[in-house]
Amino acid sequence: MRDIYRAGANGVYIYQCDGPVLEGARAREMVRLCGSTEALERFFAADSARQAGYSRDIYLKPPTEGFAYNPWERLRFWIDGIIPDEVIVLLDDKEINQFKNPPYWAGSEDYESDSLLSGKHIVTIRAKFGGQILEKTFAIEGE
Repeated sequence: MRDIYRAGANGVYIYQCDGPVLEGARAREMVRLCGSTEALERFFAADSARQAGYSRDIYLKPPTEGFAYNPWERLRFWIDGIIPDEVIVLLDDKEINQFKNPPYWAGSEDYESDSLLSGKHIVTIRAKFGGQILEKTFAIEGE
């Protein structure tokens, strides 16, 4: 949101902003902050000051059902404790994605990635930040 305002938007419309009500206090707080550029700037300034004290890790969104990803699912992940300059996704040691900003996933959102996760794979996620690297490897399986 902050980037949208910085790019010159006068405001934003959050479709189904009632959704975060079920997701907990953090999501509700973020929706509330989106109404004020000053509140967003204060939030990000405070968050940056706390970055060194955060734990750092990479987490995968688990499959919707069972232990294997469905063909229609995308392997999504989030990074905690850092603001990466660049994120690289490797599938079986082959680079498949590069991101400068979230959201992050493996493959594409198009139908071409429907079979990307079929079978057993090794996914490596490499987040570069401030001259450092946070990297984590996962063994995953898709139907």
